[in-house]
Amino acid sequence: MSSLSQFSGGGAPVPTGVLNGTAVLRALTTDAATNGPLAADTLNAKSVLTVALTANTLSTILSLSGSGTIDFLACQSWDSTSRTHRMKVTLDGTVIFDATSRAVASVAKYLPVIGSLVNLSSAAPTMSVIPQTIMFNTSLLVEYASSISETAKSYVSYNYYAR
Repeated sequence: MSSLSQFSGGGAPVPTGVLNGTAVLRALTTDAATNGPLAADTLNAKSVLTVALTANTLSTILSLSGSGTIDFLACQSWDSTSRTHRMKVTLDGTVIFDATSRAVASVAKYLPVIGSLVNLSSAAPTMSVIPQTIMFNTSLLVEYASSISETAKSYVSYNYYAR
């Protein structure tokens, strides 16, 4: 009998946020200070502000039990304070992504983990999600850490579906 993983790429999922083993920050033309978080202009991705964070300590952003898919996950600073972003994704009990960005002091940078964003227009802050569907069978855990202690200064945006 065949399994679903045969038709979904099989093997371990590989998020797009790591290129050549390095977490890569991407530039946006949008400015979060005036236009809101990166996902405000995307295809129905939910954005949440981080809770009170202790420097370099992971905090749970999203914890799901059961099966489903996630096709977009990214984070972005809300202000221009220099910080690093760390994202950790655990899928069905296995860590599939754990990376820290270089320090960034700009609201116009984001760390893509799953999927990506593309500018639809250079004249207006219009973004669109390029999804990368990753399935989970029993659980999904998304954690975030900043290099500084802070409250509500970074956004995490995601798009998931329960099955």
